[in-house]
Amino acid sequence: QIASNGCNNLAFYSRPPKGKKHSYIQNPNPPSYYVPFNRSKTYITFIIGDGDNVNFVKGEHFHWMQQRVKRCTEEPSKCLPLAWTMSPAVLDLAPAWMRWYFDQSYATEKEWFILPPSGDTYAYPGEMSNSDQDLFIKNTEIDANAMNTSATVSWEFFLTWGNAIANFFPKFGRNGIIKACFAVN
Repeated sequence: QIASNGCNNLAFYSRPPKGKKHSYIQNPNPPSYYVPFNRSKTYITFIIGDGDNVNFVKGEHFHWMQQRVKRCTEEPSKCLPLAWTMSPAVLDLAPAWMRWYFDQSYATEKEWFILPPSGDTYAYPGEMSNSDQDLFIKNTEIDANAMNTSATVSWEFFLTWGNAIANFFPKFGRNGIIKACFAVN
């Protein structure tokens, strides 16, 4: 499923510029002087969610990113790192949008994009059969490579987390492409 309620003109937006291939490079990790690692501390990642919905990518996230770039330009010392969920469907549905978001991230140097719940598509992978999970992992890894990311937000039903933790998440370790799964509470 690709959440896209209220998003129009996708046939127009899906047309890539003639002869243009997109490559997406994430901002580098913050320098160690910015956030030196300390084993005795707990670290938090602030994630802008709802990027699984293409209409949010087109609408409010677009406006939020504009505001963010403006604020970070005006007061860089107050610009904390953020991760944004981004539907991998945007790679095909609206590649120019993806390019715009990555270009904005370079302006602040403090934005990163991760896969939304639960990776390749909006799904509950802990509920899938083993063969469907394997295909889901494969497609999620393809998306992660295309977006140059190694993280996803994970989405499960309340009573399926145990199965997902025991059986699904370890499958990401096979190829080491997805290195972080952020849980939705």
